[in-house]
Amino acid sequence: MGTLGTHLRAQLEALPDNMAITRCYSSLRQQLQDYDGESRILFKLAGTPRAVQILQRAVDSALGILDLFDKPDRVSWHQALELEREEQVTVLNALKDDDEWLEGEIGGEREQLELLTLLKHGVIRYGDGLKPQELDLISALYDAVVCLSNVVVGDLPDWFATSEQEWSLTVKSSVGGEEKCMSQAAIWAELLHLNIRKFYGAYCVDQATFIHEPGRQLAEKSVATWEDLLGCARGLHYLHERGIVHQKLSETHLMYSNFNRRGVLSGLDLVHLDNGEVTCFKYGQALDIQAFGFAIFELRYFKIGTQLPDVRPEFVLEDEWNLLSAMCTADASGSLTMEDILYTIGVLAQKETRYPASRERVESEKVVVDLSCYEIQTLGQTIEVALDDIEALCVELDEFVDVNRRMYTRLKDVYDQLDASQEPLPVTLVENFALIVLVPAPRGACSLLSKIQTVYCL
Repeated sequence: MGTLGTHLRAQLEALPDNMAITRCYSSLRQQLQDYDGESRILFKLAGTPRAVQILQRAVDSALGILDLFDKPDRVSWHQALELEREEQVTVLNALKDDDEWLEGEIGGEREQLELLTLLKHGVIRYGDGLKPQELDLISALYDAVVCLSNVVVGDLPDWFATSEQEWSLTVKSSVGGEEKCMSQAAIWAELLHLNIRKFYGAYCVDQATFIHEPGRQLAEKSVATWEDLLGCARGLHYLHERGIVHQKLSETHLMYSNFNRRGVLSGLDLVHLDNGEVTCFKYGQALDIQAFGFAIFELRYFKIGTQLPDVRPEFVLEDEWNLLSAMCTADASGSLTMEDILYTIGVLAQKETRYPASRERVESEKVVVDLSCYEIQTLGQTIEVALDDIEALCVELDEFVDVNRRMYTRLKDVYDQLDASQEPLPVTLVENFALIVLVPAPRGACSLLSKIQTVYCL
């Protein structure tokens, strides 16, 4: 079965260079990437309603850009698309009337469930753009697959989605299994708050995925500010007001929205307190608060653990320590309320804004606990692996083997000394050492590091 939009793409490719048309064509290809790559006839049919809508909009956009909207070209371009749709209908009618062919196309039970789900979703979501003949054909093929497979698909939730292309600025992330996807999506879809990562939809068949706004973990920022944490606290307060808690809150749930420049909660691993499965010993608001306190301590002061030190460390300010001590108390039932926490973090955020030196102090105290795990960002590999590559390059560059070997030996000696340290290393020290490994040689004789620069495209 042919792919819809062949005529349109040929027309766009044949046009002279035009930035707007180029963008239109690029967007069209991106949106139809999955549809174009689908070779199974029935699965391609399931994607047809969406493809028709995209192509109709693309035709009108291109005609508008070219100022041809009110000219004969508009009719001919749409007629070409209609002809392609009619050719597709002819093939599908033949498939519908050939039981042996149809049975060979429906696949196994998993494929049948996915196919029926996609056919139903396509008609519900995009069926308005189809002609009665196309709708009748999809309905007939749907019924035929049901009869052959004995698979029945129930009502689809409102949040069901198949492609992140339906929204701008979205990403997809995998989730462990269909059951987890369904339960988590049902909760996430309820949430609407500035400090909860936006949820757009989920695909809970076969390879289950969530579709949501992009973001990064707060741990990936150089400094998690109190303003960032205030945003996360607001999101947590919002959840608790609705009787929702985390199954096990950790720093991975504390995120940062690059687009909105605020701290947000991930929206993942949530559970209703009244769902009949939650016990006071396993989940709860007090346990959320306690875990939030430990996550703050880890993010702000780069210390990992399930309890605070007995005595306030010198690098933690007294008002910050008082907050964390109250949040992380062993008696979770006696911890602060979210209202108390919001107020206190708000005060700390104001102080941090007023006195930015405190933020610089935190940055200067950032440490690397395990040197073997530190990655050089430009390489995406550890220092140790980079040194192994350097040693291998020593053998390749015979002309300078003596000087290169001495250079490598010195670098390796310094690395071993740093790695043997019993104390965490200041991140600035580790970063400076990584730069020494990568800095190009000042003279041609030291061509080892120049070769390294070439190998890694630095």
